[in-house]
Amino acid sequence: MAFSRMDFAREEILNPIDALEEMLSGESDWSIARPSEAELVIACPGQWATYQLHCFWQGDVQALHTTCMLEMRAPARLNQEINTLLAEVNSRLWVGHFELSREESSLMFRHTLLLRGIGGVSQEQIEDLVDVAVGECDRFYPSFQFVIWGGRNPQDALAASLLETQGEA
Repeated sequence: MAFSRMDFAREEILNPIDALEEMLSGESDWSIARPSEAELVIACPGQWATYQLHCFWQGDVQALHTTCMLEMRAPARLNQEINTLLAEVNSRLWVGHFELSREESSLMFRHTLLLRGIGGVSQEQIEDLVDVAVGECDRFYPSFQFVIWGGRNPQDALAASLLETQGEA
């Protein structure tokens, strides 16, 4: 069915939480909960931990917001080191950002996908949304661990966690 430009502009995007839930329901090792029509919570197994991915649909602005919790608490005494590390980590990201929740002192990755004017969300966008969130959490989880539990400074923690093996064995 073809839409004129005027019809398309008035077209409401269907709730992408429905598409997200349907697509991820086949993942046998993922736990999925639907607290409301506009929210989906997914336990996503990653390389270092199981992350809690919270997805929220904000229909009024047609935006799909995701928060991926690292389930790692940062003691207040390390706020300066954590904030320095967050700035370093965020400067390396193309999409989304990490932040420290003041209320819970927990670390999270956040990203919002704006969908206004495109008519809906594609399977590829959903895959990318989940892959980027889990991938970035896996990529930087060791950096946060090194600062919080290892007592390392942010620069050393980041360098150690991003160290890639060079050459062949």
